[in-house]
Amino acid sequence: MTLIGIGYRPEISGLCHGETPAVDCVELIADRYFGETGFSRSWELRKIAGIPTIIHGLCGNIASVHGPDPAYLGRIRRLADAIDPVVCSDHLAFTRVPGRDFGHLAPNLFDDELLEIAVRNIGQAVDVTGRRACLENLATKTVISGSAYTPEEFYLRLLEASDQWDCLLDLTNLWLNSRNRSVDPVKFIEALPADRIGYIHLAGGIEARGEWVDSHSQAVHDEVFELLDHLLARARPAAIVIERDSNWPGAEAELRADLDRVRRIVAAREGDGDLASGRDLASGRDLASGRDLAPGRDLAPGRGKVTRAPADAIAAAHRIGRAAAPHAARHDREATFVEEGYQAIRESGYGLIAVPAELGGGGHDLAAVCRAQAVLAGYCANTALAIAMHQHTVLSLAWRWRLGDRVVEPLLRRIARDGLLLSSSGAADHANPGLTAAPVAGGVLVSGRKRLCSGVPGADMIATLARIEDGGQGRTVTVLISTSAPGTGIIPGWDAMGMRGSGSNAVSFTEVFVPDGDVLEFRPAWTLPGSSLAGRPRGAPAGQSQRLPGLHIALAVIASVYLGAAGAVRDLAVRLAAARDASDPAQQRLAGLLTQEFRGAAWALDALIAGTTDDSLGTEDHFVTTMLAKRQVVLSSIRVVELAMELLGSRSYDRGLPVEQALRDVRAGITHPLSPEKTLFEVGRSVLESAARSPGDDRAPA
Repeated sequence: MTLIGIGYRPEISGLCHGETPAVDCVELIADRYFGETGFSRSWELRKIAGIPTIIHGLCGNIASVHGPDPAYLGRIRRLADAIDPVVCSDHLAFTRVPGRDFGHLAPNLFDDELLEIAVRNIGQAVDVTGRRACLENLATKTVISGSAYTPEEFYLRLLEASDQWDCLLDLTNLWLNSRNRSVDPVKFIEALPADRIGYIHLAGGIEARGEWVDSHSQAVHDEVFELLDHLLARARPAAIVIERDSNWPGAEAELRADLDRVRRIVAAREGDGDLASGRDLASGRDLASGRDLAPGRDLAPGRGKVTRAPADAIAAAHRIGRAAAPHAARHDREATFVEEGYQAIRESGYGLIAVPAELGGGGHDLAAVCRAQAVLAGYCANTALAIAMHQHTVLSLAWRWRLGDRVVEPLLRRIARDGLLLSSSGAADHANPGLTAAPVAGGVLVSGRKRLCSGVPGADMIATLARIEDGGQGRTVTVLISTSAPGTGIIPGWDAMGMRGSGSNAVSFTEVFVPDGDVLEFRPAWTLPGSSLAGRPRGAPAGQSQRLPGLHIALAVIASVYLGAAGAVRDLAVRLAAARDASDPAQQRLAGLLTQEFRGAAWALDALIAGTTDDSLGTEDHFVTTMLAKRQVVLSSIRVVELAMELLGSRSYDRGLPVEQALRDVRAGITHPLSPEKTLFEVGRSVLESAARSPGDDRAPA
């Protein structure tokens, strides 16, 4: 649902309390609570404790060459850390010069130079506060002479140039601007990306001397409610906040009436069904951090039952990404797990998207999952890589289920019913997977160690291989091990060059009991009722069902993560370069080379996904295709980020931009099997052996 609230003031605090409070949330003016030590007005903070809260700053100075005051951002950070707000916001405004605050929100000379500076200022604000920003559109009566853009055009251009912020859309400001200047409010609303609309401001202004003033002193205008209704037809904001700063007699009654009217509009529009908005708090998920807002819910990171998969996997990926992105740089610095992203994954049901619809899941295929993973990686590659281990495992199980393997059905139903998230770890040697499983009554005791289990800090279970030696008849089985089972230990110390937030920890197992129901022995895929293969596929070793079909699926999903991360950097570099100088021939060539490298990899991945069918999985031809496509995607992703750095120049080393982290993250792609060099040897061996078997047939694997 959309939270509906007010800007908190003591004069109207009665709306926040009582048996039936009129509000779901409150917005605090952050500057009112800054103290020399601790916080001023601490009694007010205590009074609203437990009410979902938004922090709204007045002096961020985003639209200024001088940029934000680090001390001011530090005070915002301390307040936010203490309150844990739904979101932090400020204004796209010019508010200070060194040594002097203006005391009001001013426009600036809106041109390409300021656009580039504002992108950097937003990055600084996000980095210092640790939270994704929401920026408010101004009420301004004039456009400064010499501006290349109107305030509205600049706002839209900045959305294109930086993906680190969302809109605090003040509909009253927009309507006032339409009265004072030539602004089409409906056209502006329709130009805003629906998934970038964070939350909404409403208020009432006054007309003075022939001009409209944003006074925050009256009831909300009918025309503004009409704009709200139009907006809600295409977006679901996290919150709608009514502001009131003066004219207190009768204010509570006016606000109650306005709040009721907002609720009626929201209720009517929420009946329209799901929208492709990045803001769905129906589950009570916090916009900025993924925390649960519903009272009495378990807030433990990475735990919580969901009931259904999202209908739109791409929209879900956007929502998860926006919850994860503000924390990505911190997790990279600290090498800590991306728990906010995982909480959002659980709350959204994203882990259910690949479960067959007949078994209670979303029924999304490999192509849909890969597209969603690429979108998520554009926000936070570490979250995307961690959950990729779950997604490719579920896709593999769904493939076997479609072929008629009912061994996997109970697990797929459990994932759908309980919202289970899996981590997975394979083995280079199928006959020696690194874990042993000793049969006991009712199950097996598993011992050993797995070196890399991405996503394991947020997982419920680990799916991995273990070797049973029973009377001299060894066999390898898949075991599902609870991450909380006695004897299971997640080993701390994942401290790598890249993907530092992916939680790719080692895990130790010391006589961990795994019940028979969680020990899966898979029949060879070519023996399943739905398989079109007659006999073991060529090249499949004895004792192995096919030519690594699970790896075929896994690498398509994993490659999507690396390409999505690289694509986000490519888009950022092109936008910033265009804002600086789109006519520089050297820049043009670099942009062309960057685009060619990216699209070539995207075409390879698209071809791989299109060719991954139930019948092709596990065949030698598809093994070759998978390995070559994965190699190209990974190497091209690295090259894309390198070219983006060249296009951006020295700015690319600034940690206010995500480029430096992206370069380290995408390099992790070469560690997934097979390595780029080993791929060439394996493909070459396959091609030559195929040609030797059929010297008259030029249709070698390709």
